[in-house]
Amino acid sequence: MRASFPANSPVAIPDTTMPETDLLQACLDELDGVDDFLDRRELAEEHAPVLLGRTGIASMLAARIARTADSERNAPLDLFGVLAERAQRDAENRGRFGEPFLAEARGAIDTLAAGGDLPDHAALGLARAFIHAGLEAPECLFPIFAGEPGTGQALAAFPGLLDREIDRLARHAGGDDHLLHDLFANLMAVLPSEFRPTFVHHVSGREEERYGRAALYWLLDRSPEVRLAAASGLSGRVRGDAMEPALPALVPLIRNWMPADSARPLLDTALREARLRGLFHPMARPAGRPTRFLAALPAGSAMQHLAAALDPADGPACAVVVVKAGHGVTIVHIFRGDEALSAASNLQDELGALDVPFEAFETALSAALADGLADGRPPPARLIDVAAGFGLSELRPRAMTARDWLAELDPAGAIAGLPDGEREELIRRSAAWPDDRPILDTWFEGTALLDESLKAADGPRQTLEAFRARLEGRRDDWALLVLRAAHVLKAAGDADWRSFTAVASALLDGRALKGIPIMDSIFLATVDAWHEEERRLRAGDAGRPDPLAALAEAAAWPEGDLHCAASLAWLDGYVAAAVLAPREPRPAEWLHALADGVRGIGSEGAGEFLRRAAERHNELDRRIGESGSAADALADFGDGELTDWARGFAQGVRILDDDWPRDELEIEDYPALSLLAALAGGEPSGPAARADLPTFFERRMRMRVSSLNLPDEA
Repeated sequence: MRASFPANSPVAIPDTTMPETDLLQACLDELDGVDDFLDRRELAEEHAPVLLGRTGIASMLAARIARTADSERNAPLDLFGVLAERAQRDAENRGRFGEPFLAEARGAIDTLAAGGDLPDHAALGLARAFIHAGLEAPECLFPIFAGEPGTGQALAAFPGLLDREIDRLARHAGGDDHLLHDLFANLMAVLPSEFRPTFVHHVSGREEERYGRAALYWLLDRSPEVRLAAASGLSGRVRGDAMEPALPALVPLIRNWMPADSARPLLDTALREARLRGLFHPMARPAGRPTRFLAALPAGSAMQHLAAALDPADGPACAVVVVKAGHGVTIVHIFRGDEALSAASNLQDELGALDVPFEAFETALSAALADGLADGRPPPARLIDVAAGFGLSELRPRAMTARDWLAELDPAGAIAGLPDGEREELIRRSAAWPDDRPILDTWFEGTALLDESLKAADGPRQTLEAFRARLEGRRDDWALLVLRAAHVLKAAGDADWRSFTAVASALLDGRALKGIPIMDSIFLATVDAWHEEERRLRAGDAGRPDPLAALAEAAAWPEGDLHCAASLAWLDGYVAAAVLAPREPRPAEWLHALADGVRGIGSEGAGEFLRRAAERHNELDRRIGESGSAADALADFGDGELTDWARGFAQGVRILDDDWPRDELEIEDYPALSLLAALAGGEPSGPAARADLPTFFERRMRMRVSSLNLPDEA
C-alpha cells in the first residue's frame, strides 16, 4: 500500500475528533470495563495511535493517575504505560510524536510533584512505567527516599528495608532464575538510580546460589555502576568460596559482551582467583544441538529477527533474538515445547524468515553485539541462557561497517565489476522488491523527516526533492540495512542478493537517490505512514471506522458492473467526478446511478448510504478552492485504493457525460484524464503521477469556482 503526496498542511484529513478530554475519558471508560490485565493492555494498544500525537493527553493522564486510588486495576496507569512504550519506540525510530509526548509527561509529573499532588503509589506506578519503557524515570518519582537519599542513615537502613522483599520475590520465582531477575528489575524500578548499585551489591553478596546467577545477569545491565556492583559482588562470592563452579565458566564469554569499563578488570581478578581456588569448570555442553537457524530480512526500523531451534531430549526449544542497527541485541526469548514450534513457524509466516546456515546466524548476531557495545549497550541478560543452552560458547562481537558487509557479501567485487547495463538492471530490479517481499512494506523513514520536508516545500514535487535532500544524511544507514537483507538472501540461496548488493553499492558510491527505485518506494511508504498517523490522530469517535465506508463495503453490487468494486475510495472518485464536472450536474443524476446499484443492505441501509454520499458530495463541494484540498482528496489512498478511486471517477465521467463536454475542458486536462483512465485500468502509479493529479484537480476546482461566480446572463 502506498499513499499519495500529503498536502502542504499539518492536517491533510478533516479533523472530526472529539476534544482531548472526551477522547481520553472514552478510552478510560472502555479500559475500566475490562478485568484481565492483558486484555486491558491490548485495548490500550488499540487506542494508543489515536492518543499519542494529541497535545494534552500526557498531562491529563498524569493528573488522572495522581487522583486514582491505589489498586491493581488502574486504567490511567495502564494506558500511560503503553503510551510511554509507544513514545519511546516512536522517538527511537525518528517519529514525530514520541519526544513531544515524553517531554509533556515529564513536565506534568514535575509540576505535580513540586505541588505535593503526587501520592507515593502514583509516583511508584509512574516510575515503573518509565523503566519498563526503557526510559530513565524522573527523580521526583521516588518519594520513599525523597528526603536525603544519600545520607548514612538511609544507606544503613537500606538493606534491612529490602531483605524481606527480596526473600518474598525469591519464593515467588521458585527456581526460575530469569524470572527472579525480572522481579528484581521491577523492584529496582522504584529505587533512585544512586541506590541501585547498593541493592545489586547487597543481593550479589547473599549466599544462596540463585543470587550468584542474578549477579551474572547484572553484568549486562545498561548502568556502568550496576555492572561494577555486580562484578564486585561476584568477586566477594569467590573470596568467600560461595561461587558456584558453573558460573565462572560463563564469565569469559560475558566479559566480551560488556563495555570496556571498570567492571572488566575487577571481573578478570575474580576469574583468576576462581581458577586458583578450583572454582572454575568449563561450560557444560548443551543438552541438544540446534537443528536449524532462521533469519528474517530487517524491517524499515532496522529491527531484525533471528532464531535458533533445537530438539533436546526434554522437548523442542527455540531462541528468538531481535537485533536493531544502532542498538545491538534488543530482545531475547526462549520458547519451549509447542511454543517453540509456533515461534519458528510464525517467523516464517509473518516475517518471511528464511533458513540460513549457522555461520550467517552467528555473523548477524556478532555484528549486533558489536553495534550495541559501540553505543554502550550490552545485550539482554537472557542471551547468557541462549549461549549456554544453544552451544554459542564462541559468540564474540564483530564490528561491521557497511563497507565490511559489502566485502563479506562480495569479497571479489564481482557486482561492482559488472558491465554498466547488468548493474543497472540489478538496480532497477529494486522496484519489485516490495511486491516480492512483504516485510519491505515496513521500509519507510521516520515521519519527523517528512514533516520537515513538508514545511520546507511549496508543493508535491518540492516535497519529494526536500525529502531526498534530507534522506542524504541517512544514505549510509539505508545502505547498511539493504546489505543486511542481502546477507540473509545470499545465505538462504536466494539469487536476489545480487540486486540488493548492487543497490547498496550504489548508495555507498553516492549515486543520486532519484535513480534508485527502492528509494522512491521508501518515500511513498513514508507518506503512507504519515497519512496513517494523521488518519488515526484525527479519526472521529476515537478511531471507529467511517459508517459510510462500512456501508460501501457491505453493498453487494451487480456482477459485471464497475460498481462491483465499490468501496469508500470508489465512491469518493465518483463524487469527485460530480463535483469537478465543468457543468454542475443535478443531484438526481449522480445519485440515481448509486441507487440503482445498491444491493444487500436493505432499503434503510440504502437510504442511509445515499444520504451520507450526498453529505460527502457537499463536503467536497464546500472545500472547492481551498489551498491543498485537491491533494487532501487523495491523501489516504494506497495503490489499490487509488485504482478504485480512478474507476469511480471514470464511471462518474461516463454517467455524467453531458456535464463533461469536451469543448469546455482545457488542453492541459486531457493528459490528466488519460492518466486517470490508465489508473482505472490497473496501471501502477508513481511519484510523478501522484504529483500531477493534484495539479489537475486544483485547475478543475478553479474553473469550477469561476463558473459559479459568473454573473447571470441578461
